[in-house]
Amino acid sequence: MAGLPPWEDGLEILTAYNTTIAQCAAKHENVWLVDIHSVFLGHGVHCRQPWREHYDSDDPHYWYYDNLEDPNDRGYDAIRRVFLNTIVKSLRETPIEAVETPAAVEAL
Repeated sequence: MAGLPPWEDGLEILTAYNTTIAQCAAKHENVWLVDIHSVFLGHGVHCRQPWREHYDSDDPHYWYYDNLEDPNDRGYDAIRRVFLNTIVKSLRETPIEAVETPAAVEAL
């Protein structure tokens, strides 16, 4: 792990950030929260350890680049997939009359 010290407050701080983001998103009916965090659980440095809580036996692969913070190709594919699935879900749940048409499209 590149000699990084344990960050005891790390999960608590990340949870607070994620909670704040979710609260902000909930204030707007046209904002959809894309849960990347849950998708990435089990795909970090402990991804091949089946005794871990978030081990993913269907895909026990590492999804991060060598710098431990950016996604690798597999991670970017997961992000793309969760965004597309959220877009599809939002389109299914949004009544067509509630979708605003941009002025540029109306001019056509």
